[in-house]
Amino acid sequence: MKKVLSLGFCLCLSLMMLEGCATNQPMAGSLVSIVSGPVGATAYPVTATAKKGEGSTFCIFGLFSFGDASIHSACANSGITKVQHVDYQSTNILFGIFSSYKVLVYGE
Repeated sequence: MKKVLSLGFCLCLSLMMLEGCATNQPMAGSLVSIVSGPVGATAYPVTATAKKGEGSTFCIFGLFSFGDASIHSACANSGITKVQHVDYQSTNILFGIFSSYKVLVYGE
């Protein structure tokens, strides 16, 4: 019984150590993390009539990933030719059972 508990503890500790380093998020929670932030900005002024384009990817169980979160695809989806700024939204639930990454592009 002691060996099983010790092995379980070591496994949990290993999973927590892997969680923090290889992430694109400024903060990563093991159970749930939902964060947003900037990617970049250009010299074009921000206007109230700016279009918004989205590109996203999803990952299930850390095994299956699909989608296109490139700035190019987000611009193409919404007809943006002049990029004002780019933001992102990232979600991670239960050690990567479900995770998503979304690129938000604003422009004309």
